Amino acid sequence: MALLMAMRASEITDRVARDIDDGGRILWIERAKTRAGDRQLEIPEVLRLRLVALAANRAPDERLFGDVDRHWVGYHVRRLCKAAKVPTVTPHGLRGTHSSISAQAVPIDHVARALGHAGTQVTRQHYLAPGSEAPRKQRVVLKALAGGLTSLPSVGNSIEKSVTHGRSGKPSAASAARNRAALLVRKTGLEPARIAPLAPQTSASTNSATCADLNVKRGDA
Repeated sequence: MALLMAMRASEITDRVARDIDDGGRILWIERAKTRAGDRQLEIPEVLRLRLVALAANRAPDERLFGDVDRHWVGYHVRRLCKAAKVPTVTPHGLRGTHSSISAQAVPIDHVARALGHAGTQVTRQHYLAPGSEAPRKQRVVLKALAGGLTSLPSVGNSIEKSVTHGRSGKPSAASAARNRAALLVRKTGLEPARIAPLAPQTSASTNSATCADLNVKRGDA
């Protein structure tokens, strides 16, 4: 439960029979270490039958694992590490392992909520291994470059803030073109691959385009 559900050792030992809900699919965590720790978690399929069996013959307020404390969890984690002949870790370390793996697949705020954190700062500083978020971000970038995104992740208040600036402090022509394409994606919902690159416009090209439009309108008239 510490590894698969990122639960604190005390959260494991404090669970009672009525915390198992929806036929063993949901686990309610109440009276946690912090207010943010009060949450519900989906129980992995590999644990459902075991937890349902533990709750079956107990009163609703009876503890699932009996009269034990968090040190009991630590003892069994060390015992299993020794039996598996792997480096010894702690229940807290298993929460860190869960966090680092999860951050490679989902946004960090999802990881923080699963851990019972009020924000992402503690999650990043004390639970994630260095570089844990990089693979997920890289996949988003590669998908965007391949034209697989139909919408762009929001960064800041406006996508216009993400343009690359040249030495003059103004957006470069290339970044301005990418920015216009990105704004078009945001407004129209079209896939990036279907949008032709928008070349930076000079004053001359702008004027010629305007004249051409006027000629067409006059001809139609």
